[in-house]
This record gives sequence, structure tokens and C-alpha cells, in this order.
Amino acid sequence: MTFTADQKRPGEFVARIVDRDYSLDEIIILGGVGGSRVLEAGSILAELAQTATSLTETEGAGNTGDGTMGTATQGGFLLQEGRYELQCVAAAANAGRFIITAPDGTRVVSVDGSDLTVAVAFVSEHFSVTLADGAADFIVGDEAYVDVVLASQKYGLYDASAEDGSQNVIGVLFNNVTALESVDHKGVALVRGPVIVNAAMLTHDAGAGVAEKANALAQLERLGILSRTGVGVVHFAF
Repeated sequence: MTFTADQKRPGEFVARIVDRDYSLDEIIILGGVGGSRVLEAGSILAELAQTATSLTETEGAGNTGDGTMGTATQGGFLLQEGRYELQCVAAAANAGRFIITAPDGTRVVSVDGSDLTVAVAFVSEHFSVTLADGAADFIVGDEAYVDVVLASQKYGLYDASAEDGSQNVIGVLFNNVTALESVDHKGVALVRGPVIVNAAMLTHDAGAGVAEKANALAQLERLGILSRTGVGVVHFAF
């Protein structure tokens, strides 16, 4: 494979990597919008789109309340694969409040920042659902679940100013990718450490300031991808 003088080589930003097979995953870069999506190796990535295969709603077998959930529908692309747990933390006649915990252990709230209330439509960037009131009221400790299977997840450069999930860093693009307009393209991403990368060779969102860039690097560090300045690079053979 040949590269032009201004192109980065695959993994050129990597200074140290313990296990390449463990740290790299094949991903899908979302097709361009209004033109090609051109990303170079070292681009900091976030999820831009996803498609759910199924969302399955169930109520706890030991519940006192007998209300049932309607059909859960995908919200934004904060939706995670796995089980969402809904637990009643405040009982009320013909009502009640449930806390929702995502598969990764984080708390899920609605777009207006509230928990799920029985008989009120719950709308979030994860999913939307209504837990109906039944003949018997829910009590504290009653549970329900939403199980999610994702069909595909698609990625692109993170957006430092976004609030829809595209500000959440998932890794660094390992190779150069050009995804034509509306045509998804395969790529390879560095998604987990232990890895050290050259901070000067990473590509940030064009609108990111000093604080936003520091936040993106902190997110990478939580993935085990440590950024440093003034470090050498590893050249990979392809």
C-alpha cells in the first residue's frame, strides 16, 4: 500500500501498544452527508448513528404492581446493547417513580431530566416507553426491564459541542478512511488500551477549544488510551 506525502500511515500516531489484536476493532464509518466524510488516521471518534434489532420489554415476575409497559422505541444513539433496569423508588396511587439504569451502570433520565413516572410517556436519548398504571399500584422495589440488541453502530469524528451522544469519545481511527456520500465504509479503530498515543498527531473536532480537547483526551484515558507529547511512533507494516 502506498501513501501520499501528506497522508498519515495507519497507526502512525501510536507510540506504544501492548497487544494490537486486543486494542483494535473493525468499525463502520458513517457515509458522508452532503459530500464525502474524509477522516485521517488519528481522528478521535464518536458514535454518530445506530440501528437496534430489538427492544424487548418485561415486567418483574415478583412485582406487586400489575401495570405493563408499552412498546419501547429507539431514541437517540445513546442506546446501549444489554439490559436496562427500571426500579420503583417512590410509590403513589395510580402513579410511582422509577429510576432507569443503563447496561453500563449509568442513570438514564428523560430529555427534560426526569425519571420515569408511571402512566407518563418517558422520552430519552436512549429509548421511549410508557409504563402503564394497572389495577394494583406499584410499590418500592418493583422492577421492569428493557433488553436491547443492536444491529449496527456507525462512527465519525466526535462533536465537542454536541449533547446527543456524538460528544462521547469511543476511540481513535487507526487508518485513513473516505466514506462517500451516503455510503458507509469499513475502518479500524483503536478502542481500548493499554496504549500510548502521540497527542500532537490526533485530530480533534474543528470547533474544540482547549477545554474540549482536554475532555476528549480524558475520555480516551478512561479507555486505557493515554496521550503524551514528544513520544516516538510505531510504524506498522500492512
